[in-house]
Amino acid sequence: MFLPFLNGLTACSRASDVDGAGQTVVGFSGIYGESHAVLWGLRHPSGSYELADLGVLAGFEASGALGISQNGRVVVGSCYRVDGDNFESTAFLWDRRQGMRDVRKALLDAGVPGLEGWTLLEASAVSENGEWVCGTARNADWDIFGWVARMP
Repeated sequence: MFLPFLNGLTACSRASDVDGAGQTVVGFSGIYGESHAVLWGLRHPSGSYELADLGVLAGFEASGALGISQNGRVVVGSCYRVDGDNFESTAFLWDRRQGMRDVRKALLDAGVPGLEGWTLLEASAVSENGEWVCGTARNADWDIFGWVARMP
């Protein structure tokens, strides 16, 4: 089954993950620098999928979804922007209730310690119930590390 493009962003799409029931697929649609994280949901008896644009965090240009919880309720990925030679990205978490949120900001707002000097570059996977998220981070010395966090 081929998955549709976002309107106006027809250059490409990429599917990254699927929920445990095969009902929801996540990825991105669009061209580099203008792509949006998307969710394709099985909605028709014919087997076709409907497309939802998950958006982009404020201050960023593009986004891409990398993982979805097995229950299909939580999506993770990254938002990014390119400014000349500078590339910046941040991890996001999306759900229907709260929409797209910056993972680092959500953790800081919940009082999670130890995030000073760290950039959460992407969230690449999420646990079955959507409670745990992992991905890639960078410290102040530009060393790259894996990370895992329980979301508040």
